[in-house]
Amino acid sequence: MAAIGAMYSVDGLTGLAVAMNELTRRSISFMRENDRRVMFDTSIIKAWLLQSVFGLFCGSRMLYQHAEISRGGLVTAARRMHLLRPSLSFVEEIERRRETATSEELRQACADDEERRRLGWGIYLYDMQISCLLNIAPLFAVGEVNMPLPSSEEIWNAPTFSNGFESELVLSSSSNFRVIMSSLIVDGKLSQPLNPFGFSLVAHTLYRLCTDACEHHWITSEPWAPTDSQYRLAFSSNFKQNPQELLDQLSASCYSLSYMPNSLVVSVSALSHHGHIQFTWPGFLHNIKVAAGKSGTERSKADARLWLSTRISEDQVNARSILVHAGQLSALLMRFTFDTPSESVWIFDAALTFWAIIKFGDGLGGSLAAQSRTTVTWSGSSEVDGWIQNGGPVSFQGIGDLAELSVSRVLSVFGERLENMPWGIADRFRHVLVNLSKE
Repeated sequence: MAAIGAMYSVDGLTGLAVAMNELTRRSISFMRENDRRVMFDTSIIKAWLLQSVFGLFCGSRMLYQHAEISRGGLVTAARRMHLLRPSLSFVEEIERRRETATSEELRQACADDEERRRLGWGIYLYDMQISCLLNIAPLFAVGEVNMPLPSSEEIWNAPTFSNGFESELVLSSSSNFRVIMSSLIVDGKLSQPLNPFGFSLVAHTLYRLCTDACEHHWITSEPWAPTDSQYRLAFSSNFKQNPQELLDQLSASCYSLSYMPNSLVVSVSALSHHGHIQFTWPGFLHNIKVAAGKSGTERSKADARLWLSTRISEDQVNARSILVHAGQLSALLMRFTFDTPSESVWIFDAALTFWAIIKFGDGLGGSLAAQSRTTVTWSGSSEVDGWIQNGGPVSFQGIGDLAELSVSRVLSVFGERLENMPWGIADRFRHVLVNLSKE
C-alpha cells in the first residue's frame, strides 16, 4: 500500500514506489517459498495481488514481466483456495456447533466468508482487466466461477457488530454469478440489481465473451465486407442475446444508478466504448499498434498500415462510429477522472485510434458544410448517430474540430493527458506518441 501511495505522490516519489514494490515482491516470494503455511494465506495473497497490479502498471519492464508471471500464481491460488467455487465456509463450520456459537462468532464468520469471496473476485477482475486492456488471453474460465457476487460497499464497510450486518451478508448470497450471467444471456435482463463492484465484474465478463468470439476471425477464412450492423461478432447459438449489445445496455443503465460515479461504474461505460473500437473491425487495435511500430517488423508495419487504409476507405460509416466511440471514451475519462491504471490504457488506445483514422482516412467529415455542427461528448445523442451515418462538421470534446485536427495536434493533446497521469505505464505510452509525431 505504501508503494501505491508513493506512485500517486506529487513529490517525485515514483522511483521510491518502484523500489518498495520490488522489496514487497521479494518478501512475498521468500515467504511463500520458505513457509508452506503462508502459501495460501489470505493476507499474503491480498498483498501479492496488490503488488502484481502495481507491477503491471508502474512502468518497470521487470515488474511488468513479474506481474504477468504472478497472474498465473494468483489464479492458481484462487482455485486451490476455492475462492470462487463452493466449499465449506466459516458460517457452515459455526453452524455445525450452533449450540455453542455466539451471534458475534456468526457475524465474524460471515465477514470472513465475504473477505475470501472478495479476494477471489479481486483476482478474477485482475485477470479480466489484463485480458480487456492488454489483449492477453485470460486464465480464468467463466464456467468455473460459481459464487455470489460481492456484497455492497455499504454492507462490507459496516462494523461487524452493527445491526443487520449478518442478515445482509447472508441475503447477498442470492446474487449468484451464474444466475445473473444466465439471465443476461438468455433473457437480456438482470435478475436483480447490482452494486458497482458487481457491475464491473459482469461488464468485464461480457467484454471477455466478445474477446473470445473475436479470436475466431484469425482462424476462419470468411471474407470481410462492410455492414450496417454495429455488432459484427458471431456467438454461439446458445446465446440468445449478443454480449456486446448487453454491454452497451449495461453501460446505459449505469446513468440511472443511485450510486455516486466511481471508477467501477465508469469502467462499465469505458468498456462499452472500448468494445466498439476493438470489435467493430476485428484486429483493428492490433493493427494500429503494429502500424505505430509498437511491435512487429517493418514489413508487418507496412501491411498493417495498408490494412487500416483499406478498411477506413471501404467502410467509412463504421470508421466514423469507431472515431465517435474513441471520442466518447476520451470525454468520459476527462469528465470522470479517478487516476486508475486502466485510464492510461484507454486513453492510449483512444489516441492511437484518432491517429490512425486521421492519418490513413480521408473525407470522413464529408463536404456538406451547410450541415449543423455535431459535438461528441461523453454521452450519446441522436445527432451523433446521424453524423455516423452521414458525416458533416463535427468536433470532439477536449480534442477539437475534426476538420482542423492534424496528426501532430492529436498526438500532442493525448500526450499531455498521459503526461499528467500518475502511473508509469502512461509515460511509456506517451513516448510512443512522441515517436509517432516525429514521422
